[in-house]
Formats: sequence, C-alpha cells, structure tokens
Amino acid sequence: MHRSGALAGGLTGAGQRLLTADGLHAPSVFTVTGDIASGGHLRVGSATLQTSGDHTAGGEVLLNTGSSLSGADTLPFSGTLNWLGGMMTGTGTPQIGTGGRWTVAGSVVLQDARKLPNEGTLIQTDGSVSIQNGATLTNNATMDLRGDGAWANAGGPADH
Repeated sequence: MHRSGALAGGLTGAGQRLLTADGLHAPSVFTVTGDIASGGHLRVGSATLQTSGDHTAGGEVLLNTGSSLSGADTLPFSGTLNWLGGMMTGTGTPQIGTGGRWTVAGSVVLQDARKLPNEGTLIQTDGSVSIQNGATLTNNATMDLRGDGAWANAGGPADH
C-alpha cells in the first residue's frame, strides 16, 4: 500500500526525527515544503523524502538503505548527510555546500538528470556509487575515496 504525507514548514529544530514507512501505518512518500534538519537530526528509512521548493538542509540527515531523495528543486546541505543506501531521483539539485559533508557507505544511485555539485567534502567509505540516466556529479572541492568502494557510470557524466 502506498501512502503519502506532507510536512508543511519543514523539519527543523533540535532533537531527532525518524521518517519511515511500514506500508500500512506510515506514509511511504514524505513531501517537505520547508528547511530540513536545521540544528537537529533526521533519519529516513525505507521511505522517499521529496522536496518541494528551494530549501536548505543543515544538522544531520541519514538516508538508510531503501530510502530515496527526490524532487525538482535545489537542496543545499550545509551539515552532514550520511547516505547508507538508496537513490536520488528527479531533476533537483542537492548541493554539498562549503563546510558540508556527505558520507557514502552503501550502494547508492544518482539518476534522472539529478545534478550533484560538491563544494564541501564527499567521503566514500564503502559501497558503490552509480551515476545513471543523465545524472551529473561535479566535484569542486574534496572527494575522499576510502576502502574498496566502486564507481559506475551508466549514462551520466562525472566532472572532477
């Protein structure tokens, strides 16, 4: 069963929030219309976090295996994004801003003309990164590739 929910005004403030979908009681698509995780922590598990409008993400965001980030808007990350698996879809632009930090530690997919500019620090500790269907990764700062992670280009340019 597919359910959806709207989170008007965003997810901000101190503390920890968990978005998850069990298929029966919780939405599996959460649409956020405001800033995300400013000063707090947001964990997304087995659900889609869809942005609506240009907003910012600070604090700490955790995308667990089975989760996805989608939308057609710009989402600058100034805090930490820990991406443990799943995908980023849509035509939006999540940005790793100056001082921002993204850690990849699982099998992740960047697809559907998604643009990912890195102006901060992108760290891959393990897992694989697949760039597909016209998605673009542009590195203008630091990429730290650790461990035995793999990169695959399945139709998307990478600019470094």
